[in-house]
Amino acid sequence: MAQTLPDWFILIEHLVTRGGTGYTLPFLAGARAQHLNKTAITLEEVHTLLEEIFHQPVKNEVAELTWCANFDAPVFGLSRIQIPGKVFKSEKTNTDAVVVRQDIIDKWGNSSEDIIKELIRCSEEPIVTGNFSRTSEGTWESFTEDERFRINNLLNV
Repeated sequence: MAQTLPDWFILIEHLVTRGGTGYTLPFLAGARAQHLNKTAITLEEVHTLLEEIFHQPVKNEVAELTWCANFDAPVFGLSRIQIPGKVFKSEKTNTDAVVVRQDIIDKWGNSSEDIIKELIRCSEEPIVTGNFSRTSEGTWESFTEDERFRINNLLNV
């Protein structure tokens, strides 16, 4: 039976295969809320999303958490080249799930629990306010119409 790809992976893969780096946690959380026809997403649901990324990897794929200088925020991408950092294995499958760049490890801690806690902490305000999209000016805003269209187009297949 073929693995059904998770929403976060579909979005990231689409962006990465077109030359992008990755998406912020608020973007992925907001996209999930939109896909589920919800106007908001709880921090508990965001924690569940992160648990999925860290513990339910897509077969033959490794997510990557890096710091995006353009957005001044952490972003999730896909590991296509070896980067300096720590590889977290899925507790369920014992396969590589996420590689976290060393600069983030140095700043936030050495365990997946530490990383998840800090991701939620630094993403809480945009998630709670529904401003899921990071601008190049460093502000958080609502999804643009183009972003809404892309999310719907990719996830409502």
